[in-house]
Amino acid sequence: MDEGDEKIALIKTIANLMKKFHLMFNSSSVENENIVAHLGKLSQGKLKIDDLTFFSDTNDILKVIGTPNYKQIYQSSQKRNNNSRHRNSSSKNKNNNRKRY
Repeated sequence: MDEGDEKIALIKTIANLMKKFHLMFNSSSVENENIVAHLGKLSQGKLKIDDLTFFSDTNDILKVIGTPNYKQIYQSSQKRNNNSRHRNSSSKNKNNNRKRY
């Protein structure tokens, strides 16, 4: 793509998406400089950004995408699995203890 405003706008859009995706799939925050470094690495140095003021604020992104508590989800699924296992094993024990004629 030729150099110009449109290319700069697209690079900024890609960088903001990278930041949003990082915040969606990782529990840690990310510095804008890291996003720019990754963008440069992924593009083999072809895409560069000097001005970092365009990035969306991390708190604004988190408000929009929400911040699911993966630990809580994982723990509740583990409890369901354990309860199901105990329920199944106790019913098996009841059947084994029943007198058969």
